[in-house]
Amino acid sequence: MEEHAVMRLFERWHRHGDEQALQEGLPWLERWLLLPPDIVRVLGQEAAEEIRAQVIEKLLLEKQSALFKAEQPRAFARATLKHRLLDALRRQARMPDVHEPGVAEDLAAETLAHSVPDVVTRLHEAQLWQRLVQAVGSLRLEERVALLLLHAPDRLLEEDWRELEGRHRPPRPFRPADAISRDDIAALLFPGTPERVAYERTGKLIQRAYARLRQQLAVPSGSAGEEPS
Repeated sequence: MEEHAVMRLFERWHRHGDEQALQEGLPWLERWLLLPPDIVRVLGQEAAEEIRAQVIEKLLLEKQSALFKAEQPRAFARATLKHRLLDALRRQARMPDVHEPGVAEDLAAETLAHSVPDVVTRLHEAQLWQRLVQAVGSLRLEERVALLLLHAPDRLLEEDWRELEGRHRPPRPFRPADAISRDDIAALLFPGTPERVAYERTGKLIQRAYARLRQQLAVPSGSAGEEPS
């Protein structure tokens, strides 16, 4: 399909909420964003797929996305993915290899050289952690589950997992021990839903969860004015 015809599908989805248009357009966008095998070998399949998923989400869900203004949307989408992959490669290249002689010792020495946090700092960190726990707990079930499966599956409450598990016919899914991709989260949250629709719904859930967390964790007025990291 010609690239501007693909963009017309996405515009129809944006303006009129036409899910069928989204389902027709997504496979074409994914064909534009093929992952280079050499980069996949370096980053790993899961990490590379996650970056591509984030790029697709950014291109389609970001307000006033530049994709919809680009004269050559396919080239723009590919350039966006390329930059994100290169950033990931640069970050990985900067990570020290602890298997190299002396690196582990240097890291340990640097860590031990830092002073122990004072009582005020430790109390502040504990308060921030408590606020984060409360904020995550206040999210809707699907938002909370999506966010935790993406970042910290071990923090997922047993009752939340049972609720999610109950949506599936036997055999029931295994509870993940490690963070999983958005595709897998979508399959867990919306069994029986077309993959593209489930993926898009999951992306929106995660975006809403992030927005609500940012709102609830905002530093009170009169302080530094920054969100806690």
